[in-house]
Amino acid sequence: MTHVELFARFVLISLLAFGGGQAALPLIERMAVIETGWLSPSAFGAAVAFGYLTPGPVLITATFVGQQVAGLSGALVSSAPGSSPCRSGQRGPTSSWGSGPP
Repeated sequence: MTHVELFARFVLISLLAFGGGQAALPLIERMAVIETGWLSPSAFGAAVAFGYLTPGPVLITATFVGQQVAGLSGALVSSAPGSSPCRSGQRGPTSSWGSGPP
């Protein structure tokens, strides 16, 4: 159940976080610290701090949350939604941009 819950929650966050990665951080904090108790507030702060050491802090934070909850497989499961829904939503409208008039 943990892997399914991780995946579902991060898919929801990736779909609802408009305004860039910074908009996702409060949603991740609410999910990981307040609602589920997967991380302590200090552990979440460490996850965000480590995330800012690399490009893509939200994806790194999601990976950290998944790793803390369910190990390596949790890290993989929580990282996948960070790019999948956004990319599939972008492919449709942008696939015809360089193709000329209809």
